[in-house]
Amino acid sequence: MNPRTPLILGIAATVVALALLVADAAGNDWFLLHFGSQCAFPLWILVGIYAALQFTVWTTQRRAAASAPELTEDDVARWGEALERVTPVIVTMYGSHTPLREIADSLQTSHGIPPDVTIRYIITLARLMRARDSSR
Repeated sequence: MNPRTPLILGIAATVVALALLVADAAGNDWFLLHFGSQCAFPLWILVGIYAALQFTVWTTQRRAAASAPELTEDDVARWGEALERVTPVIVTMYGSHTPLREIADSLQTSHGIPPDVTIRYIITLARLMRARDSSR
């Protein structure tokens, strides 16, 4: 798993925000942002907002992935053999966190497979792997 996914960042930011909140509640003013002599703003609020935004990004990405189109039978009939040959390349690039669009463009250049077919194939593979892992 990529260590900088929105989920991981959201969890880390939540932990930091809670630690800052505890320090603030204990009466420490180390983590207050001072604006002039009269105005101070607690840093834990900003970190909490950042955490909420990361969770929102993570949720949006999950919904988009869940509604992504799968590979059709026509795609398999036309591109199945080529996709089978490039599967090790896809797995290696995907495992090294290469963006899907970059993988698809690379395979279009090297093997002539359309990027939308490659992306649908990767999504289908990921769903199959996730289903296999959850059944264990």
